[in-house]
Amino acid sequence: MRLVPLLFAALAALPSFAQVSLIDNDGNSRKGREVLISPSGEITVQTDGEPFKARLDDVSEIVYENRPIASNAGWEVHLATANPRCRDILTGTLADATEDAKVRLLETDAGDVQFPIDFAYAVVKARCQVPVPEVAPAVDTVLWTSQNKLDRDKGMIARIGKDTLDLDSETFKAVRTYKIADVEAVHLAPLNKAVAPQGVAVIVSTRRGLRVTGRILEMDAKVCRVETTHQVKGKPWVLAVQSAQLASIQIMNGNLVYLSDMNPKLLDTWHDQVANVDAKPSEEQYLFLDRGVSRNAPISIGNRAYRKGIATRKHVEIELDLGGAYSRFTATVGLLDEVQATGYVDPRVRFQVKGDGKELWRSESMSTESAPAPVAISVKGVKTLTLVVETEDVLDSQMYAGWGDARVVK
Repeated sequence: MRLVPLLFAALAALPSFAQVSLIDNDGNSRKGREVLISPSGEITVQTDGEPFKARLDDVSEIVYENRPIASNAGWEVHLATANPRCRDILTGTLADATEDAKVRLLETDAGDVQFPIDFAYAVVKARCQVPVPEVAPAVDTVLWTSQNKLDRDKGMIARIGKDTLDLDSETFKAVRTYKIADVEAVHLAPLNKAVAPQGVAVIVSTRRGLRVTGRILEMDAKVCRVETTHQVKGKPWVLAVQSAQLASIQIMNGNLVYLSDMNPKLLDTWHDQVANVDAKPSEEQYLFLDRGVSRNAPISIGNRAYRKGIATRKHVEIELDLGGAYSRFTATVGLLDEVQATGYVDPRVRFQVKGDGKELWRSESMSTESAPAPVAISVKGVKTLTLVVETEDVLDSQMYAGWGDARVVK
């Protein structure tokens, strides 16, 4: 697929007004000031000169500059979409629902929204690091703090409100009311109600952490209307997301794919400060997708935030199944800016890329003083891609390394 003729031809130096980048299916980009999308899927990018146009299904991503994702919302509601790596997330403040079996969120980037509980897969406190499993439990689970210890209760959620939630507890054989202030996370329905988007699917992300999958109906300077994959009374649930809060629009056409969306598998790690390749690695402790290691914020390398990417700690090997379908791999690697907070004076790390077991690329030894290293290599015909992070000192248990914007292109 290609963009309209001349869209990416002979790019001139761009003035400082540029606020948005349009990335095509080959990974090339062009910058502009404002993006409009018509109901027919035509993209118009405003510039100081003549606007240029493209088709939505010819573009891989629209990225808004200077709008890092930095959620300050109190709660995240994860919706039951088909791909757990691209699960929809609504961020906001819990409010009392107007009726039972509803969740109501205030101050989201789509305004105040209310939706059925069975839309949701999990309700998670924004600062909470409790992982959301890919396979939901058979019954609702409440994770709550009791005497400074994390405890669990199971049952059926009747109501989630601003101050309390009601659970018909299977554990205690009674209806129990929990204070929202004590709740860390609520795992809800199994994914038997998960739905997949139709047509040209997009993932719309905002700077305050909202993320929704679906189809763009129309976008102007104020509102981006997204027809989500969920339905209310037989009709699609449409969210009107504020255009001013957009961080990115990822078009899921399959030609350019981020590795963090490809279910990477953790292979080996130096476990408990001992080199032990037979130790079972824990993805919750060593592999972090689209976020840093010690904080739930975008990966940051060399004082630049990367909205997409893979972060790890300690010696780690990560495997991805490419199936020989991609031609090029690119990324930016380096120690995360978080490393400086660990107390190490001069940590050292090396990055390595393997294709079907053969080394394709290796970095120099890198420290916190090293400039981020770009990676751009051919992976044509490669079935299994392996990313390796090697720490030079086994005692560097807090070593944080990152692969920013790691992606492959067909």
